Amino acid sequence: MKSAAIDDLLNDGSSKVWLINKVIFSGINTVESSLYQKQIMVFHSSQNIDIIQLNSIGKKNAKKGDFNIDPAITTTAAKKHPRPIKLPEIPY
Repeated sequence: MKSAAIDDLLNDGSSKVWLINKVIFSGINTVESSLYQKQIMVFHSSQNIDIIQLNSIGKKNAKKGDFNIDPAITTTAAKKHPRPIKLPEIPY
């Protein structure tokens, strides 16, 4: 099996969109249950990130930040020793 670059999870040379479906805080899922109230994260190959609520697309500006992936992480190593990806602290 061929190994994959860890950053392919976030972007594959272009933007990749993730829907935030679950955020656990003190044992409680803090994400809205309605699809349109949920937020998406758009990861860009430039290591910029946009976060916006689905029903706000085209109406409001996304919250912007940067993300960083440790280049030493490989897919195989990540399976053995998972480490969190550092995302920006963006106030909600």
